[in-house]
Amino acid sequence: QNTLDDYNVIIKSDNGSGGMTDYFRAKGDTGSALMYHYGSEKLATTSTGVNVTGAVTSTGLIGNATNFDIKQNTSDGSDSKRTRIGGGGDVVSSRGAMIEMSGNEHGNGGMLFLHAGHGGAYSQIRSYTANTERMRIDSSGRAMLGTTTAGVAGAEQFTVASSGNTGITIRAGASSGSAIYMSDATSGSGEYAGYISYSHGSNAMTFASNSSERMRIDSSGNLLVGTTDSNVANNSGSGNDGVSIQPDSVRIARTDGDMLLLNRLNSNGDIAKFLKDGSTVGSIGNPFSNAMYITGPTSTGSGFVLQNDDKIYPAKAGARVDNYVDLGGSVFRYKDLYLSGSIANPSGDLT
Repeated sequence: QNTLDDYNVIIKSDNGSGGMTDYFRAKGDTGSALMYHYGSEKLATTSTGVNVTGAVTSTGLIGNATNFDIKQNTSDGSDSKRTRIGGGGDVVSSRGAMIEMSGNEHGNGGMLFLHAGHGGAYSQIRSYTANTERMRIDSSGRAMLGTTTAGVAGAEQFTVASSGNTGITIRAGASSGSAIYMSDATSGSGEYAGYISYSHGSNAMTFASNSSERMRIDSSGNLLVGTTDSNVANNSGSGNDGVSIQPDSVRIARTDGDMLLLNRLNSNGDIAKFLKDGSTVGSIGNPFSNAMYITGPTSTGSGFVLQNDDKIYPAKAGARVDNYVDLGGSVFRYKDLYLSGSIANPSGDLT
């Protein structure tokens, strides 16, 4: 005990080499207490807390009644200070797991690093709520939400799962856009080589490939391919190509080319069938190679066959028939018949 004003109390002992050194010092002039290890200061009390030099090993740390702060004082503008909490022998990323915090208000902001160790199957970052794992980043960098099993190879970098209906919500402003971009570059058009985008202002969904829009669904539910104009069939001139599939019609426009290509493979038969209220009223098809028929209802309808011999043949149900199909009728007749050749009438009758 020292009752003199501004005097110190010092405890000394052997320094390990036969000499004496400080182990404890109570400073009456500043009110601080200092603790030493072989003469090197390790702990000092201050008016606001405790300053520690070196590492602190503890089974528990206690803050004040409200907060517990672990921090570096960077109020002097220094960005070189870091706070690290490690789970390995040394607090470095090559050992066990480590949390590292750096940066301050004077520099370029703060940075938070989560290191999951030096590798191996257990080099993972996991997040839990309600004592249940919710998210994981495994040693390969694959993120899993609601599961510990990554998706199929080629699409496993981010997997979302649950035991019921599962989805991902992208929420944007009422006049803004939401999008998913497929990229193969870090600059230029390769950054948006493919994308799916939704405009909340126009309520249209667009699909792109090779960095250009190819298809969209507009706010009326019209599917537009190669165009943004739902009335593409009403345009004139070239350069207005596209397809508009609407609830009530299909509209197609093309500059100088085939409009519709239909290709039936293997067997002969109908290529296009036309229905009214669910019942067939006609069809177009091929009865055999290099031929086409146009006919009414399949079971009874008359029609004709076109083939590569410069003739038009009468047909029924898509097949050529003889002495069965009339040209006109007693009430609904053709008016004039213009011919450049003869009329062949094997029966000898011509009325």
